[in-house]
Amino acid sequence: MAVEVTPMLSPRLASAVHLTCPADLARLPLLPHDQWANWFRETGSTTSKLQFYADDYPTHELDAMAAVESAGVALLSPTLFASLLSEGRLVQPFSHVIRGPTSHYILLPVSQARAAARRFRDWLCEEARFGTSNRHAAAGQ
Repeated sequence: MAVEVTPMLSPRLASAVHLTCPADLARLPLLPHDQWANWFRETGSTTSKLQFYADDYPTHELDAMAAVESAGVALLSPTLFASLLSEGRLVQPFSHVIRGPTSHYILLPVSQARAAARRFRDWLCEEARFGTSNRHAAAGQ
């Protein structure tokens, strides 16, 4: 399953700058992520210089919490952080989502392939397919 990320930020930080186009995000501190340049490029935005927040958090969960606290704009998974969006703790100002180049994998060694583990794997894969197809349908893609 391809990793998907999109910019998310706190409502308070979003209200600090009038966000009318993706390039406007470059006026805010960005939480470090190796896909920022790709996200801006895919949206057709030209940015002269990106301003990154000083800390580089080791997990997406820490990036999300920093974004909730208005430390900066994070590139996060709309699937994994849907609850923060629905609760209004984060906003997704633009609909563009990067898909890839990295992926999530589930590995299940044959020697440990118990029926319950296989059912969980099958359920997880189905949820991933269902979630992706629903997001694409909602976005009109």
